[in-house]
Amino acid sequence: MTPNQIPEITKSDAFNLVYRQRGSTLIVSLIILIVLMLLGVSAMVTSDTQYKLAGNLQFEKIAMDNAEISVNAAEQWLEQNKTSGPSASSGVAVITTGFDPFALTWNNSDSIALPDVNGNTDETKRYTIRYVSNYASPLAGASMDCSDPTNERNFDCVNTYVVTARGLSLRGATKFIQTYYAVPFQ
Repeated sequence: MTPNQIPEITKSDAFNLVYRQRGSTLIVSLIILIVLMLLGVSAMVTSDTQYKLAGNLQFEKIAMDNAEISVNAAEQWLEQNKTSGPSASSGVAVITTGFDPFALTWNNSDSIALPDVNGNTDETKRYTIRYVSNYASPLAGASMDCSDPTNERNFDCVNTYVVTARGLSLRGATKFIQTYYAVPFQ
C-alpha cells in the first residue's frame, strides 16, 4: 500500500469500530452536566443566603431607626417640660436607682410607648428617662447653689438625665440607644 492510497473500510470493519466504542461520550457528557448542575445549585444557595443577610440588615436598621425616634421623642418631652421635669405623675417613667435596660420589662410600668399614626401605642418604639443630677457648669463656680432662686447665674445650672430607648423590628431585631441629656433650670 502506498502512502497516497486510502485504505478501504469494509462494512464489517465499520461495525466493529462502532461496536468497540463503549459510551465514553455519554459518560463524559453526564459528568459535565452533573458539574454544571452542582454549580447552579451552589449559586442558588449563595444567592438565597445573601438575600437573607440583606433582609436581616434591613430589619436591624428599622430597629435602630425606631430607637432613634424614641430618643428624639424623649428629648423633646424634656425640652417641653423643663419646669416640671419628669415624674410618675407626668406620665413619664423615671427610674432613679439600679438601672439596667436589659432587665426592664419595657411595659407601661417602666417605659413610654410612642403612638403610631393612628394614635395607638406602638410597642416597637419605647423610651425611659432616668434622672442623674442637677449640676452647675464649671464656669459658674463650684460653690454655686443651683436651687437658690435668687442666684443670678441659674442659667449655668442644668438637670442631667439619661434617656434610654429601645427599638424593635418585625423579625425581633432589638436596638438600644442611651444618651445623656441636660436641661437648663427654669
